[in-house]
Amino acid sequence: IWEETVRQMKTCLDLASDFARLAVVHPGHFSPLGMHMPDAAWLQNIKGIQEICDHASNLDMRVAVENMVNMPAILGRRPEEIEGIIETVDRDNLGFIFDVGHANTNGNVEDFLRLKDMMIHIHAHDNHGERDEHLPVGNGTVPWKKVLAALNGYSGRIVTESRSLEEGQRSVKRLKRLLDG
Repeated sequence: IWEETVRQMKTCLDLASDFARLAVVHPGHFSPLGMHMPDAAWLQNIKGIQEICDHASNLDMRVAVENMVNMPAILGRRPEEIEGIIETVDRDNLGFIFDVGHANTNGNVEDFLRLKDMMIHIHAHDNHGERDEHLPVGNGTVPWKKVLAALNGYSGRIVTESRSLEEGQRSVKRLKRLLDG
């Protein structure tokens, strides 16, 4: 399964390389066996991301690992895991996608902000801290003023993740209002 997953990701990179310069990678999860061998599962995850980064580099693409929602057995829910992945993979074309809503489900939005220098992309959506609701910015409990203040000087993209075009437009308007005000 691991080999097939890496193969499919490389195929997706090949297909996307004509029109994209960035690929999102979810950091993986522990299989039932991996739950009993977490160190080996971690190393296998690192190896997979290294292979994906090396392939992406040949295509002049960057890869960004995304922090994940609060679900058992998923890697990348805490800042130290994301930081550890990026440092251990050790590839120049690897960065971090900060998913604000995902961090809110783990109660660590503000902790993730310390990784600002690793961020190359941001996913903006809201929730009430319990599950990944993809609500418009301002309709949940994310501390948006603190987030935007901490991201002062960030020059990467911020992408709203919405359930509809109207909700996406509402998020963009609220983000602009918070940035201006």
